[in-house]
Amino acid sequence: MTGSAARWRWDVVLPVVLTLAAQVELHLPHSTDAAPPTAAHALLLVAVTAPLVLQRRAPLLAPAAATAAWAAEPLLFPVANTFAVPLCALGLAPLAAARWSRTTARAAVAVAVVLVLVALQGLVHEAYGSGDGVANTVFAGAVAVLGLVWRRNATERRRAEALAAERAAAADEARERGLRAVEAERARIARELHDVVGHGLSVVVLQARGARAVLAADPARAREALDEVERAASGALREMRLLTGLLRTTDDAAGPPPGPPDLPALVGDVRRAGVPVTLDADPLDGLPPGFAVTCYRVVQEALTNAARHAPGARVAVVVRRGEREVVVDVRNGAPPEPAPRGGDLPSTGGRGLAGVRERAAVLGGHVLTGPREDGGFRVLVRLPVPPPAAEGVPGAVREPARAAAGEAPA
Repeated sequence: MTGSAARWRWDVVLPVVLTLAAQVELHLPHSTDAAPPTAAHALLLVAVTAPLVLQRRAPLLAPAAATAAWAAEPLLFPVANTFAVPLCALGLAPLAAARWSRTTARAAVAVAVVLVLVALQGLVHEAYGSGDGVANTVFAGAVAVLGLVWRRNATERRRAEALAAERAAAADEARERGLRAVEAERARIARELHDVVGHGLSVVVLQARGARAVLAADPARAREALDEVERAASGALREMRLLTGLLRTTDDAAGPPPGPPDLPALVGDVRRAGVPVTLDADPLDGLPPGFAVTCYRVVQEALTNAARHAPGARVAVVVRRGEREVVVDVRNGAPPEPAPRGGDLPSTGGRGLAGVRERAAVLGGHVLTGPREDGGFRVLVRLPVPPPAAEGVPGAVREPARAAAGEAPA
């Protein structure tokens, strides 16, 4: 049975049972000492017990009506010797007033009304006197306190459940955003790959036709055309390698996902593609796999952007691990000359940096990007990480700069 069904049974069935018990008790021998019970007296006892069936829907009116009818009994009839009626007035009524009120202020008002009516019953009942009236009020107040504690715990539990549901929904939304970002990034890279390869092959075909046409008449022009073929094919191959590297995912490969130990190989591939790169990386041992893959992908994306938008510029990759964060800093200088193909490459529309931001956001990181004073560009990513699992990590990866002083951007 669900929690709501159990609560409904408690709210309704218990007052109904007490109502029936009160009627049975009223008609037992010696239920009233002064006079035999009447139908009007039975109806009054129903007025004490029956309103509590609606305690959850009317947490102020239902307990107040029940205790008011109980307070009026000594004024109209000889008080019956029953157990169910005082149980409703002194136990169930204050408990319902405290438990089901929507706000703390309403609960306080409902409890105050019930306690006042309980105290009045003691004042108008000649057999009770002030002492029994005070005892009844104290007992009803103690039950009301239990109801208030129960109400507070239930409120906190509902709040915790709602917060957990919000966090779960936020986590699901973050995963969905990550998946959508990955799919969008892969689609963008596929389009760029199509454009790069299509452009390069078009140049190769046109120049090869021109070379063949002038090969016999003008060997010098044919040689120039073949040089252009080599340049266009090399550029297309270089960009194709970078783009297809981004398209590789962990489910495409049989081996483990890439991480910081693979950065030297990544830098070597980019260097062989014609981009002068230096690497200075701390070890990232002990990090969760998600952090390691993200660091690798951030460097890969930044190198791809540098190769595309600043061909020939020197690039410096620095990875630093602190106590609370990992910092990935990729800087490139200004290109030594305009891009050989000018506007041939399609615009990325900033999706490369958007991909970096999306990957960092999944881990709660921050990304700073922008131009540098020397005409270059910088991508700075900070990823918060838990403390290292063990002390004594191995030595850092260091690649000496291969150029003279001043070649790597500051």
